[in-house]
Amino acid sequence: MKKTALNLLFVVAAAGSAVAGPLRALPARPYEVTPSPLFRDQELFFDLYGSYVRHDERSSGHSDRDGFGGGLSIGHYFGYYIGARFDVNFSSVDAAEITLGGDILLRYPIRETHVAPYVFAGGGVMLDHGDPGFFRLGGGLEWRFTPHFGIFGEGSYGWVYQDTDGENLLIKVGIRYIY
Repeated sequence: MKKTALNLLFVVAAAGSAVAGPLRALPARPYEVTPSPLFRDQELFFDLYGSYVRHDERSSGHSDRDGFGGGLSIGHYFGYYIGARFDVNFSSVDAAEITLGGDILLRYPIRETHVAPYVFAGGGVMLDHGDPGFFRLGGGLEWRFTPHFGIFGEGSYGWVYQDTDGENLLIKVGIRYIY
């Protein structure tokens, strides 16, 4: 009984000292939410897109040829503004055409709007009649709705080098996964 009384006295003393002094309400601090940045440096990205291609062969008697298709690309931003990518495009021009290309990208993310306009220059090869090479310049716009997903649209104008020099227009619209 003596132990129980001493334990009870100890609990009451500890509880009484815990609430000693005046009680006052502390002002509530606003909770700050810091969103994660949608554009980062050192980004690896993968694209899946649909495309429209229009060819114009200047020296041959062919009329303009066009077709729809799609493709895949993989790229990496080495810093916040500069990146590179490798691209494979499949189109229905001349029954089936495959284009392999590479580009250097320069982007300027606008953080408040989640939009990043970009320009690019590159080249590659068209795997069809004689595998002609090409050089292209273009630009696009990317909109990120999460740190890992975005949509983009871009257009490029290319110069094809072969026996029958030509030009082509390539328009892409797709989804981008950012790792």
